[in-house]
Amino acid sequence: MINGDRIPQSDKVKILSVDDHPANLLALEAVLSNPLYKIVGAASGREALKALMRDEFALILLDVQMPEMDGFETATRIRQDSRFRHLPIIFITAVYSETQFVMKGYETGAVDYIIKPFEPAILKSKVSVFADLYCYRRELLRRAEALHFAELERARQAELLRREQEERQRAEESKRYFEDLVNRLDHSIVWEAEITRSSILFRFVSRRSEMLLGYPQQQWFEEEDFLLKHTHPEDREKFRGLLNKSHSQGTDERCEHRMVAKDGRVYWFHTGIQAEKATLEGLVVLRGLSVEISDLMAVRTSAA
Repeated sequence: MINGDRIPQSDKVKILSVDDHPANLLALEAVLSNPLYKIVGAASGREALKALMRDEFALILLDVQMPEMDGFETATRIRQDSRFRHLPIIFITAVYSETQFVMKGYETGAVDYIIKPFEPAILKSKVSVFADLYCYRRELLRRAEALHFAELERARQAELLRREQEERQRAEESKRYFEDLVNRLDHSIVWEAEITRSSILFRFVSRRSEMLLGYPQQQWFEEEDFLLKHTHPEDREKFRGLLNKSHSQGTDERCEHRMVAKDGRVYWFHTGIQAEKATLEGLVVLRGLSVEISDLMAVRTSAA
């Protein structure tokens, strides 16, 4: 018999019972009473064909002697549809018990033949076999579908991971290319800093900074307000105002100012600043290019 724990209570096995006598339909439903079964009655062959279009059935109990379209013709029409070619059909009859009619039933697609009056236990036993087979096939199908979807999900996740790795690799390559490019700029310092309400925090500075000013790169990151602290005292407020304006208004700014190197020497720089608002409230990222122009300023001074 069907194991009640194997399928959900709401997922009943549907059995199509076809008989032109309502009393016979009620009798079959009573004999096959089972919480896991749903007996669907059809009063004719045509009704049976319509029912097959609406629902999925595990088994058909088909009366042979019916007016207009008997059981043999009904079975033949059912088998003509490829969807129902393997749907089990059990013929039930009180008239056609001779061997030739039994053979005709098998030829039209019956899997079994029950002669009325039948023993209820025998009918229930035969029905349970086909119901169990149906449940087994349905479970296999569900597992196959679940496996298929799991494989699709694994493939999707693998593709997302591959794309993420490729994107990360491209980002790393772009970063290395950018750093290599800016580090080749003679007499120039490329930097990027987060401007908060209280300080300037560097998150990138090109290696040329150490060659031009002598301060280790790490000092730019660790020393608070490094840029302003090492700006010449006479230019410090002007440069601070430039940074504040770019920070508050989101504008691109530029100016000429002096920086004091580690060895005490003073160098002139032309600094251009590009502001970009970040997603965090109160945070603005500034990108700067500071070009050393000491020789140019010396020419200007001598010409003046």
